[in-house]
Amino acid sequence: ILLVLGFWVRLYKIDNPIADWHSWRQADTSAVTRNFFKSGINVLYPQGDDLSDVSGNGANTEGYRFVEFPIFNLFHYSMAKLLPQKTLEYSGRLTTALASLVSAVLLFAIVSKKTNGWTGLVAAGTFLLLPYNIFYSRVILPDPLAVTFVLAALLAFEYKNRLLTILFGILAVLAKPTAVFFLLPIIFEFWLFIPILAPFVAWRWWESQFPTGIPANTWLLNGNGIRFKGAFFRWIFGERIVSIILGKWGLIPFGMGILNSQKFGLWTIGALLYLFIFATGNVQHDYYQIPIIPIVSILVAIGAVHMWQTWRGKALVVVSLLLAMALSWYEVRGWYQ
Repeated sequence: ILLVLGFWVRLYKIDNPIADWHSWRQADTSAVTRNFFKSGINVLYPQGDDLSDVSGNGANTEGYRFVEFPIFNLFHYSMAKLLPQKTLEYSGRLTTALASLVSAVLLFAIVSKKTNGWTGLVAAGTFLLLPYNIFYSRVILPDPLAVTFVLAALLAFEYKNRLLTILFGILAVLAKPTAVFFLLPIIFEFWLFIPILAPFVAWRWWESQFPTGIPANTWLLNGNGIRFKGAFFRWIFGERIVSIILGKWGLIPFGMGILNSQKFGLWTIGALLYLFIFATGNVQHDYYQIPIIPIVSILVAIGAVHMWQTWRGKALVVVSLLLAMALSWYEVRGWYQ
């Protein structure tokens, strides 16, 4: 029921042209797939349509787009081939929507194993129905797919399958390098990180051969000096997490979850490190919070299940989550326009 409902809400305006919120970044991503159709698939030379000086090293005359390895674009291309009657935009959004459903199943499995089935269900339901995540689970961006790979790696690690942990870890970091922060729960088996990071290091070396095709990116760390300033905390924890993602009222079970989340401490630390290290990127772009949604959903679920033990707690959970969804929707509904 949750998966059907989660898929249904992601069909809202799924046939939009790439002209909604963060259309520039979606267009850059989709352009790589479109050029797969125009020029053939060559993952070592991904091309977009931006010939300008994206790197600060001169004009990008070949239109190269050397950012994350184009794994998402391979999935996007495959979906477009399966649905030739649909637009490339529709295929790209559907690719992300389906990946998010897989993420919900993986999240349920991880949380159920570490806690119990009810907490797993609430975590998956929160992930599927947070209005922020609904919007960003039907965009043409690599981030949601990277979340899927992170969750697959963490689930494989829970079941002590080292080979699948490495495989999905590699895919996660190639799809979005910042995924490494969310693989922190496997840090105690540090040797796993060597094979996980090796393909990414090789990709970075290959990218360096084409400097004009690498968009400037060091500014994402702390380019405007905002890290740990009042504005940083206001934007990340006040505006984004509390207001947009949690709809204010979701802070109640979220806060209770933090107090009872010992089994997910490393995951929470990884999310905080990501927010702090990529300070300017997270403040400037709200889609940078996509990878923290699984742990946010887990903390909300833990808090909600803990509160559910008394009748007053049950009432507060129902009221807070309904208001959270409604107020969060009020914040993001304009993004679809």
